[in-house]
Amino acid sequence: MAHYSPYREVGLSTTATCRPSITKAGTETFITSSIGNQFQVLNTRHLTPTLVSTPLITSSGNDDDITCLVTSSKLSFVASNKVVSVFFRTKCVCNYACNARVRQLLLIGDILLALTSSSSSSFSQTSMVVDSDIGSDSGSDSDSDSSASSDSSPPSMSTLYVFDVKTSDTSTPTSPSNPDSSSNSLVLAKTIKFDFKATQMCHPHTYLNKILISSSSSSGSLFLFNIRSSKLIHKFACLFGSNNSISNSKITSLVQSPIIDTVAVGMTSGLVHLINLKKDKKLFTLTNAGKNKSPFSVTSISFQTTMMGDASPMAVGLSNGSVSVWDLNKKSLLTTITNAHKLGPVVSVDYIANEPLLITSGSDNSIKMWIFDGNDDTGRLLRQRSGHLKPPSTIRYMFSGGDGVLSKSDSTDANTCNILSAGPDRTLRMFSTARSVLDTEYSQGKGLAKRAKSKNIDIEEMLLPEITAFATAESRSRDFGEIVTIHKGHANAYVWSSERKAQTGAVLRQPEWPISLMKKPTHWSTHATCVGISACGNYALVGTRGGTIYKYNIQSGIARSSYPKMLDSSLGSAQQNRPSNLPGSVKTTLKKIQPDKMLSPNEIKAKEKEIGMVEFNKETLQRNNEARHHSIVIGVAVDSLNKVAVSCCQQGKIITWSFTTHAPHKKSPFQLPRGANKMLFLKANDFLAVALDDNSIVIYDVNNFKIVRRLGSNGTGHSKLITGLTNSNDCRKLFSCSLDSTIRVWDIPTGRCVNWMEFDSVLTSISLSPTGEFFATSHSGKRGISIWSDKSFFSPVFFGGIPKKPINMDRESAISQVNDMSEAVRVMGGGGEEVEEVGGVGGEEAEGEGGAIVPKADGIITLSGLPASHWKTLFHLELIKQRNKPKVAPTKPVSAPFFLQKRGEKDPFFANANEDVFGTAAKGEEGGVKQPAPVLAPVSVSATAADTKDPKKGGSSAQGSRATKSAAGKITATGTTLLDPADPFKGKAASAAWLKSRNELFDSVNAQRLVETSKKPRSPINVTMPDGKVLTEGKTGKGGVMVSYTSWQTTPMDVARTISQSLADNVSVAKITWGEKFEYSYAEDGMEGDDGMGDALAEAGVEVDSAAQSYVNKPELWDLNRPLVGHVEKMEFLKFEDDREAKTVFWHSSAHMLGEALEHIYGSYLTIGPPLAAGFYYDSFMGEGKSLAEENYKEVEKEVAGITKKKQKFERLVVTKEEAAELFKYNPFKSKIIETKVPDGTRTTVYRCGDLIDLCRGPHLPHTGRVKAFGLTSNSATQWLGKQGNDQLQRLYGISFPDKKMLKTWQENQAKAKERDHRNIGSQQKLFMFHELSPGSAFFLPHGTRIYNKLINFIKEIYWDRGYQEIITPNVFNLELWHKSGHALHYKDAMFCFDVEGQEWGMKPMNCPGHCLLFGSTLHSYRDLPLRYADFGVLHRNELSGALTGLTRVRRFQQDDAHIYCREDQIEEEVLGALNFMKTVYDCFGMTYKLELSTRPEKALGEVSVWDAAEKSLANAMDKFAGVGGWRENPGDGAFYGPKIDIKISDAMDRVHQCATVQLDFQLPIRFDLKYRSSEAGAEEAFKRPVMVHRAILGSVERMFAVLCEHYGGKWPLWISPRQIMIVPVHADQFSYGEELQKMFHKRGLYAELDSTKATFQKKVRTAQVDQWNFQLIIGKEEMANRTVNVRTRANKQKGEMGVDAFIEMVIGMVESRSIEEVKEEEEAKEEAEKAEADKKAKGGGGGGEAKAVKVKAAKTKKIKKDKTEN
Repeated sequence: MAHYSPYREVGLSTTATCRPSITKAGTETFITSSIGNQFQVLNTRHLTPTLVSTPLITSSGNDDDITCLVTSSKLSFVASNKVVSVFFRTKCVCNYACNARVRQLLLIGDILLALTSSSSSSFSQTSMVVDSDIGSDSGSDSDSDSSASSDSSPPSMSTLYVFDVKTSDTSTPTSPSNPDSSSNSLVLAKTIKFDFKATQMCHPHTYLNKILISSSSSSGSLFLFNIRSSKLIHKFACLFGSNNSISNSKITSLVQSPIIDTVAVGMTSGLVHLINLKKDKKLFTLTNAGKNKSPFSVTSISFQTTMMGDASPMAVGLSNGSVSVWDLNKKSLLTTITNAHKLGPVVSVDYIANEPLLITSGSDNSIKMWIFDGNDDTGRLLRQRSGHLKPPSTIRYMFSGGDGVLSKSDSTDANTCNILSAGPDRTLRMFSTARSVLDTEYSQGKGLAKRAKSKNIDIEEMLLPEITAFATAESRSRDFGEIVTIHKGHANAYVWSSERKAQTGAVLRQPEWPISLMKKPTHWSTHATCVGISACGNYALVGTRGGTIYKYNIQSGIARSSYPKMLDSSLGSAQQNRPSNLPGSVKTTLKKIQPDKMLSPNEIKAKEKEIGMVEFNKETLQRNNEARHHSIVIGVAVDSLNKVAVSCCQQGKIITWSFTTHAPHKKSPFQLPRGANKMLFLKANDFLAVALDDNSIVIYDVNNFKIVRRLGSNGTGHSKLITGLTNSNDCRKLFSCSLDSTIRVWDIPTGRCVNWMEFDSVLTSISLSPTGEFFATSHSGKRGISIWSDKSFFSPVFFGGIPKKPINMDRESAISQVNDMSEAVRVMGGGGEEVEEVGGVGGEEAEGEGGAIVPKADGIITLSGLPASHWKTLFHLELIKQRNKPKVAPTKPVSAPFFLQKRGEKDPFFANANEDVFGTAAKGEEGGVKQPAPVLAPVSVSATAADTKDPKKGGSSAQGSRATKSAAGKITATGTTLLDPADPFKGKAASAAWLKSRNELFDSVNAQRLVETSKKPRSPINVTMPDGKVLTEGKTGKGGVMVSYTSWQTTPMDVARTISQSLADNVSVAKITWGEKFEYSYAEDGMEGDDGMGDALAEAGVEVDSAAQSYVNKPELWDLNRPLVGHVEKMEFLKFEDDREAKTVFWHSSAHMLGEALEHIYGSYLTIGPPLAAGFYYDSFMGEGKSLAEENYKEVEKEVAGITKKKQKFERLVVTKEEAAELFKYNPFKSKIIETKVPDGTRTTVYRCGDLIDLCRGPHLPHTGRVKAFGLTSNSATQWLGKQGNDQLQRLYGISFPDKKMLKTWQENQAKAKERDHRNIGSQQKLFMFHELSPGSAFFLPHGTRIYNKLINFIKEIYWDRGYQEIITPNVFNLELWHKSGHALHYKDAMFCFDVEGQEWGMKPMNCPGHCLLFGSTLHSYRDLPLRYADFGVLHRNELSGALTGLTRVRRFQQDDAHIYCREDQIEEEVLGALNFMKTVYDCFGMTYKLELSTRPEKALGEVSVWDAAEKSLANAMDKFAGVGGWRENPGDGAFYGPKIDIKISDAMDRVHQCATVQLDFQLPIRFDLKYRSSEAGAEEAFKRPVMVHRAILGSVERMFAVLCEHYGGKWPLWISPRQIMIVPVHADQFSYGEELQKMFHKRGLYAELDSTKATFQKKVRTAQVDQWNFQLIIGKEEMANRTVNVRTRANKQKGEMGVDAFIEMVIGMVESRSIEEVKEEEEAKEEAEKAEADKKAKGGGGGGEAKAVKVKAAKTKKIKKDKTEN
């Protein structure tokens, strides 16, 4: 028995010769198709497999592929070679062996017919021999007897086996020798032998016991037989005319038509005859031919049973792969589906009954479903299931080999079950072993089919060459792409994304190579032979035939030098012509190490060593020439730390390189004993597995430069060339496959072969699944990928020793295939008594000790003697933990920071005074190494006071205490001078040792960077200003000399001074659009890493342009004192007053000043301090129990004022990850940011101002003196990373301005905003409330509900006018919807998810996916578009409790959400309509707005041309709406799925809100496969994807409620007011009149109430005004008598007496017009009153002001006299 067993086969849809069978079961339709020696049952709903049979292996060992099959409701009948088998569901229950290969099966009720054919010569006469001796109990052995009994008859060429089928509902297996032992079996009734070779058979409807049979003769003979009487009934002559039109044409298809007595006959000549059997008459003939009239053979025919309009369709499959559809009524061709299948004929066509669906299968390994739902009768491809056209040659599990195992929360995530495959068909495909619906072919470009058609070439000619190898890296799977491929005879490498399922991103090539290698190939020495990806996922290494290894940045495609770095004449000719100034060339290298005159010889040597060159002399050149490959590179890999790259060539030379310097190690190269052909890097232990030419494998230790194992040497391994290697994640097992058709499994620690498997076909590739449970193989001649399971994961297995013979895996059975249930129980370990033994073969005793394992000593447990299910737990413990992980993460203790160590472990963040941060013992002066001061004062980590020992009580002293971890796990600072426990706000940190060492390290690294910068080119540059003026020089200082602008020297501040000193004094930052740059690299400049600020900004909703996020030529914010690095196409100087980005930079710099103050005063550990939309904050850790309060504000503000006076410069410094870690090693929070956010091998940036050094991307102000006004606004407590249970931080908010007047104005506005806070107004006016039992979900009270409904009804009215269709969608969806839309990847944490019957469901957080389902449920025409769906559905988002803020941030809300589906040519019109919609609404609200167009970002999905056209449409619409120049462009800030228009509205206090939005979306229509029938003719363009427009005007109704509440200050306009009319009776006698008026108003839809309280009349009026009633109607005796009302407004303006009807008409008019004039009048009146009050105060205080001035002058005079007297 084998250790591994067959599991399943993926990538195989159907075999080339077997016709699928269609079965209807209830409302579902199923397709049964052959996949090798198995069959699968597909549901036509999605073409997904519902059942897969066990492999067909008979008692004789026959495992040939299935050649034909038929199905019934319960059973499946299949034929393989000579054997007919019966399957009940998926298990074989009966076999019957025939005398020849079975050609066709036909099921007629309970009768099964099997037609076989032999190869004997034909006879001139037609005769039939009936074997009458066969009884009902005949078995398979009786067939030979019957043949012997008819020796006197002519030898037969075909035999018809007639079986009676016995069926039941059980699946008990039976023996072929005794069919009757099963309740589901075949009973042979008789055999009928023919002396001609029969080809097709068909059962005509209503013809009892009769079948049609055709012969293979060129005369096209057709016969009618009675299978019960075994008589020939009739030979048809209607197929022959006078001219014998079917001469030399054979019958290939026989199909019964929907009409009785009528049969369709297909011929090899392409003709289809419709004949009447009863009259032996040919009704008519249809001809199928190509464009040049050349005939194509008919392979299959099918009739549609329902009418398609007036047509009666018949589909005909042809030998050229096309399908013709005919109208039998008109005898005309309806349509032709050209190339429906490739590389061969159409095997079958089958209409689904009563549906406009056609199922086709072909020899191209595909099953396709076509739908005929259009008016033009043309079919379109609805869905398909396909695989490789040719056998794949390279396969790999996604993220296998330890690159991404269990990287996600669920170990069975799709990525761990995905297999990438490539082969000679020039495609890259992904197959999922978990969900076949995920199977896909990666796209090589949009519109390939259209371009191929326009060029009149086959689409295959436009595909990339055959993929020969690929590499994957999980770390960048959600960014720019994680798959890199190389191709046969091709130099370029290509990047693919598994997220987008397409080739995307830049092409990896050298700059001098032509863009298209298809037209102009490079020299053969540059052709790629292997590829590897760095652990960070940023770099790809590509080995070549010439021995050079090229390094590329995957995201940008830029070449990053090569291995070796120095190129010489020994390289290929293509390299000799390489420009000398490119990275990696000799000229560039020499330039980098050119000695500086200011450096000493020792410094020069040190710099040479940094570049990787000890001495640049002949010896070095000679060694580097030896340490390079001179033949084909077979493998290249990078270690997990991005420190070492290793490569191997065909000559057996292994070279270890420095990944960063590209220099070979001094011990390289290492020469293997033989040449090599395969290489595999084992990352877990830095081993290299190399397959040698002698078919052995060596294990090479990369770190120790030696061979540690030799596997399969001396003939003990493979006998032929090794074709593939793969390893387990623990790197203990190594799998190798070979051309000798075997796989060997090697145990690396022991060097033994532990498993040996043999296959019937040659293996071309192998890959082990990330979980280790399965391995996949590809084989020569097989288009599918075979999956094999490790039995030890599912059953107990005992290893018996080293195998002596291979086990044939093609003869093995899966566990699920075992028929004997008792045997299955035994194999599965039932009862725990027996286990399956592997290793021994054929009953021979295995090598080594056999039998039971006896413990070596008492008390020692020998795990190998236990069942595998016990001890395997230890090997797969992490896997089991992941699988058993609860769906809801357990809540962490409030005081448990996630990054602290367990008790007793070494702390990676805190250092002892006697121990450095790496845990190594520190040496004193006597040790010869002088150590710097401790980086951090001693720290202890404890949960309770009892855990911290007091030195005074005999406990451990503070000196030398060690950081420990307790159950609570909070950082405390005890026993240290850093924080004073008695008064934490008095312990100054300026003297801390870490502060001093941090600045010293900054200076040291800065000196190194200055040396690097000094070597940059100093070239003249041009600076273009916004007005187009080009500057090339400027003056230095006052009246200075004109100096030319120079790269890497001139700064934006120099340019500003040239223009105006006033400009230089007031500008905050420069905004630069670059032209040509000189030797500038984003990576070198620290702009490829991450400063950790992004997450904080995203949480705060801050939009900050970041130059590091893009490599396209878009504007970048640039420090004023930072040297320019090239020509400037456009330089803008941004001031605080005029630009949002300038404010962001200003407030970001202010945050640094706040951080410096916090360090100075409290010794805080700083975490993050981002700018906000208005102001900034800084989070800091102050120690256990320490917090900030409002009384501390003055102390901090005073410290900041001192920092401002010092005018501290902001200094920018680029540092490596290691240098950054050293700078912030004292701070655990910054250390964690560096560890997780800065990729290995990259650089980042820090800024210094004064004593503060902070990790930051920048840019910043020139110095701190620019911040003239600074104030703290509030403080709060938060958790590290915003996660509950992490350390508690103190957050301090602030605001700053360049002028004190601005601060005063801001403070006044804040006071107004506080008065207008919607939470206060909501409480005062009883509009809404919240409750602790449902936080974040508002309760709208009756008056608040009136406003809420008014807003919704307002939008609904406009919907009606603008042609929107309101819909209602569910609130709860299966989470599968959000995975399909892509939202689950980003928003799942913000969703409310729960379990329903074992599946994960969630409350919808947005409406978009539901609307896509609705659109996709109906086939739309281009005439239907635009289609505008509007939905006020309730949405839920699981916001953090600490982020909930009134109505502006809630968990339950509604949106005026609408999605417009339109054509591309309708974008401009629809966007303009949405903008006019928005204008109508906000004009009613009295709000102003500004428009911004956010364009294509760098990581955009889709065609650039589509983006450009869409952006142009948006721009045109905005020009028409706002006028040219009336809007602002925001380059590169669009969403990844489409450009968008951001609409910023301003309220009464000039605060900016973003509520409305218009966004284009190209991706959701792709994800949901949304299509509409286009107006263009032709099959290729019959359907197009709509453009989806996301449109919201109010946005969240709750948020707009809050915005309007504060905008109006609670004084609601009449049309939206919840309190419109208050009826105030003067006396109780008028109550009845008041009630009558109230009813009248209510009938007219007005909100009116009667004040019937006992309060005085004056108090009633005042109360109504305070409660913001728009009108108060005073009614007394006179009004009651006259039927009038006395009208008074909310502003106490009396309008006098009015008639009731006149008043109602006035109010109704104001409501219908939605007037806000009353609000404007009230605001103007209030402003005039405030101004008058201010003037009054100013006049009243004038005298006092003069008296004060006199007193001040007198005091000064007195002081002067006193000073003179003292002198």
